[in-house]
Amino acid sequence: MTAVTMQSRPRKAQDIMFQSMPPDTILLNLNNGYYYSTNPIGAAVWERCDGQRSIADIITELRAAFDAPDEIERDVVQFVEHMADEKLLIVDAAN
Repeated sequence: MTAVTMQSRPRKAQDIMFQSMPPDTILLNLNNGYYYSTNPIGAAVWERCDGQRSIADIITELRAAFDAPDEIERDVVQFVEHMADEKLLIVDAAN
C-alpha cells in the first residue's frame, strides 16, 4: 500500500484518460485497459491532484466544499492510497 502523509503531493499518472461526468469522473488506465468510476468526493479529489497541492491542502479545500468534515480526511487519504496502488496517481513527498 502506498504511504500517504499530509505533506504528500499526489499527481495524475501519465497514460490515464479521464472524463468528468458530474457528479462523477470516469478514469481509464491506458496501460491495462481498466476503467474506474469515482463518487462526487473522489471526483473532487481527482480534480485537485495536480502535484502542487498537498493532501492537507486538498482536505482543507474539500472541508469548505462538503459538509462532512470528520469523514473528509479519511476519505481523501483512502482515495489517494487506492488510486496510487492502482497506478492512477503518483504520490510525491513534500519538497
